Amino acid sequence: MENKYPPKIIAVFDFDGTLTKGDSFWRFLFYSNGFFKVFLTGMSKFFLMLGSLISPQTFADEAKEYLIAALLGSRDVDEIENLADKFASHLIKSRLKYRTVQRLRYHQMKHHEIVVISASPSLYLIPACKHLGIHKVIATDLEVKDGKYTGKYLSNNCRGPEKARRLKAFCEPFGVAFVYAYGNSNNDREMLEYADIGIRVDRTDVSKPLQV
Repeated sequence: MENKYPPKIIAVFDFDGTLTKGDSFWRFLFYSNGFFKVFLTGMSKFFLMLGSLISPQTFADEAKEYLIAALLGSRDVDEIENLADKFASHLIKSRLKYRTVQRLRYHQMKHHEIVVISASPSLYLIPACKHLGIHKVIATDLEVKDGKYTGKYLSNNCRGPEKARRLKAFCEPFGVAFVYAYGNSNNDREMLEYADIGIRVDRTDVSKPLQV
């Protein structure tokens, strides 16, 4: 039987490099710890950090988890969340890519279902997205015990194939859905391939009107 209802239209955005200029994770570490502490922590695992740049598919997850454990582990949730809120405001004020945000506003005006899927920690991503009017965020969650961050992931790092898996899980309750996806790197490849229309914002002029 033919479906008489129109499909749910979903617009999914990566965050770093798509809605914002460049990476936010390192900036948050510098913001919450200071430059020298982050620098010394990174240098203590120099070859791991270098490997994460040369071969991110192999080393990025391990490097990221090491930095989270070393720089956020055992710190009070209230302290870090306060810093995360302030950092989120900074991101929105100074780091937005306005052409992609214009495309976001188009989808919002059309009342499409909007979701951000990112490898960045949800602790600052959620307040940043609220500033943009986005209330559905799928990101890398960090584990908390006894009011402190443990330095471990609560779930898998949300990058690469994990992004596509979580997007699929997000779409399933809607039944029939038509998905637009926006990303800027190879970490978004699987997510863009899953979408009906996948757009690399670093290769497409998103300031032009959307055409199907």
